[in-house]
Amino acid sequence: NERQIYLDKIFASEALFTKAESLAEFGTWRMDMNNRFTTWSAGTYRLLGYENGEVDPSMENFLRNIHTEDTGKIEELFKDTGFNTEPAEADVRIINKDGSVRFLHMQFEFELNDRNEPAHIIGFSQDVTRRTLAQIEIQENIAELKAASDRQTDMLNAMPPNMVLLNEAGKIVAVNDAWIRFTLANNLGVPRHGIGFSYLAISEKATGVDPVSEKQIARGIKEIIEGERDEFSMEYSYYSDHKKVWFQLLVAPLTDKTKKGAVVLHIDITDRKEAEELMLQSKANLQTIFENTDIAYVLCNAEQKVVS
Repeated sequence: NERQIYLDKIFASEALFTKAESLAEFGTWRMDMNNRFTTWSAGTYRLLGYENGEVDPSMENFLRNIHTEDTGKIEELFKDTGFNTEPAEADVRIINKDGSVRFLHMQFEFELNDRNEPAHIIGFSQDVTRRTLAQIEIQENIAELKAASDRQTDMLNAMPPNMVLLNEAGKIVAVNDAWIRFTLANNLGVPRHGIGFSYLAISEKATGVDPVSEKQIARGIKEIIEGERDEFSMEYSYYSDHKKVWFQLLVAPLTDKTKKGAVVLHIDITDRKEAEELMLQSKANLQTIFENTDIAYVLCNAEQKVVS
């Protein structure tokens, strides 16, 4: 009875271990360093795609399943076992008998004899295929996102307007190349072209916008960030190198409604404003001529009707 109880405990323990191997997807093995006699657990057979006892549990059969590009990792671990008895580990791919590829994380430890020499190698292997594939997918997604981000950056940098991205506190978090050139041309002297600094403070220093316009801009940006309006636009002028220049300021909210912030564009409209001023001056000159001459002028349309 005692013997049977003892055997029952052993069988129960082995059954529990086999179940644990199956649930955690791991297997163990042990090899005698002298005669290379090797034993595999049921989990090791399962990891390699075999039924328990289907093949001889030799190290040769184990290595035969490792991907040819990864066999060097294992050979490197074994070649100096006579000198190095420290635990080791490696990540390898295996090819099951059905041709499918799995990823294993393998760990090795050495049992020493009385002379402190390696006598046995104990190995632990765990199937990490799902984790590895998930990591590969994450890395691929990150690469795709980076590529998309780089494309967007290239597009923004190709645009002539000065562009900045503001967070909910009104601080600059991103800029395009046109803005960088703008800050350099105006000798702003702020690190990272203003990233991390208040946009309004930099803008006031760079453009010398009058206080009234500055208040309008500040209020417009705040209303955009708070979601109180969909867009804000105004025109302003200042003197650069003793020349009057004009810009149109456009502010729009982020398309991502879960985040507060704004995109600010400065569009150079100096040519348009100069053309408008020339047209107004020309119109004023003609009006002066008309009003200071004794000749009567009548302007008619195509139907010969008087329009002016």
